[in-house]
Amino acid sequence: SNLYSDWLSRPDFVAYDWNGGTLPQVRLTRAMGAMPVAWTVRSQEELEACGERFDRFIFEAFVPQAWTSDAVAVAIPVAVLVAMTAATGK
Repeated sequence: SNLYSDWLSRPDFVAYDWNGGTLPQVRLTRAMGAMPVAWTVRSQEELEACGERFDRFIFEAFVPQAWTSDAVAVAIPVAVLVAMTAATGK
C-alpha cells in the first residue's frame, strides 16, 4: 500500500496478488532493491500468466512444473508452506 516509507525498513520482499504484476508498485519494489513476490498462485496457468513479472511465488494447492520464458528455461524450486490445517479443519 504505502511503499514510500518502506525505504526506512528496507524489506527483502513485498508480496502482491499474482494479477498485479503490471502495477507501478511492483516496479517501485524492484527500484527499492526488494524482491516482488506473487501470491497466491493456484494453478500452472496462473504461474505462466505472472511468471515473467515476479521473482518468486507463493503456491497453494498445487505443485508447479518447470516453465519456460521466452529467454530461458526456468525450473522453479518448490517450497512447501505448511498451514495450520489441523486447527481449521480445512
